Amino acid sequence: MVQNRIFVLNQDGQALMPCRPSKCRHLLHCNRATIVSHTPFTIQLKYQSGSCLQDVSIGVDSGQRHIGLAVTSNEKVLWQGEVTLRQNVKSLLDTRHMYRHTRRQRHTRYRMVRFSNRKPRDIRLGVWLPPSVRQKCEHNIQWINRVRNVLPQADISIEVAKFDVQKLKDPTIHGIGYQQGDAFGYENVKQYVLERDEHTCQLCKRKIDTETKKTLKLHIHHIVYRSKGGTNAATNLLTVCTKCHTDRNHRAGGPLYALFEQKKTIPPLKNATFMNMLRNRLLTAFPEAHFTYGYITTVQRKKLGLAKAHYRDAVAISGIQQIIEEPNSVVMFDQFRTKKRSLHEATARRGRKQKNVTQKRVKKNTKKVKGWCLNDYVRISDGRCGFITGFSGLWMAHIRDRQGGLVKKLVSLTKLAFLHHTGTWRCTTLPTDVYDMQ
Repeated sequence: MVQNRIFVLNQDGQALMPCRPSKCRHLLHCNRATIVSHTPFTIQLKYQSGSCLQDVSIGVDSGQRHIGLAVTSNEKVLWQGEVTLRQNVKSLLDTRHMYRHTRRQRHTRYRMVRFSNRKPRDIRLGVWLPPSVRQKCEHNIQWINRVRNVLPQADISIEVAKFDVQKLKDPTIHGIGYQQGDAFGYENVKQYVLERDEHTCQLCKRKIDTETKKTLKLHIHHIVYRSKGGTNAATNLLTVCTKCHTDRNHRAGGPLYALFEQKKTIPPLKNATFMNMLRNRLLTAFPEAHFTYGYITTVQRKKLGLAKAHYRDAVAISGIQQIIEEPNSVVMFDQFRTKKRSLHEATARRGRKQKNVTQKRVKKNTKKVKGWCLNDYVRISDGRCGFITGFSGLWMAHIRDRQGGLVKKLVSLTKLAFLHHTGTWRCTTLPTDVYDMQ
């Protein structure tokens, strides 16, 4: 059974070749090494050692939801991992905006400014990015640096994507059409949507009511509601009449609901836009790296006989031509929110029937109890492992897995075995067969 290698630093903090887990356990047991990081797992030697280095390559499958990482050398896969990024930043900002907006209407006391409210700019390109997009770009760059810093002079290969967003919306576009938007020549987007739909209700296909001989009143409706991530773009708007635009038709199983479900098959363009922005920043941050594209990765992965997965794409991206040794596990890193700083709650948090509407923090952020810290990775007496997600009193804790699933609701702290502390990244190791079943 082949396991992922362990990253090693020498006594001076310089990177050495990764070692096997058995060698790592021996060094830690003999007190000849110490753990310096869990993301990824890295040890540092306490004695002077030689440096026999080999050619190492890093493969990176960049993305906005998942980042695939792999380290290869001499036709061997030394380490493979996958990073899952947060997707709830925008919803949290919208909730904060709602709370601040209502506060302005309550005529509370004036509070002095405690920080600069200027919009931060991207240092590399000098432009402003929304926080939800900025944090994803920064984490892509950060994780590449994390792996590169624990390897000796590694070559970096990154898969990027370049999309023509206008071409995705209109395959026939060319020339001056790129300078003209959807509503070019119209007063506004609403007028454009009415003209596009020929002033016809897209549900009943009527323009004039045959009974009253009067023109129907038409509405411009969102296919995907803005509260669920929809936009005001013309591709997300539809023309419906007053008679069809009812609450009954919107319910699950109604004709309008079914029509909207069909329209939702339009591929979203925000993912393509993000990948274009990420590509520019990766080109600037790693000018020495080799960049490749998805169609090349697909061909290389099939030549290696690998199934589809983000970390397997990273193996193919690294440039390896043949695999003679491959780990049977993958290291998973999941980003999560470490604390809840808001005073008010939109909904009652887990374990409470009433939401917190006062400006009292109560004990919603209990970080430490009897030496145990929130988010510690522990092992229960029955052998199952998980993360501490909350405390109940002074002797009980809630244990959950990396995906938020409940491992055990209440377990005594005396029945827990400490494994390691966890920051903002939950690190777990999954067998490849278990990963494929998810």
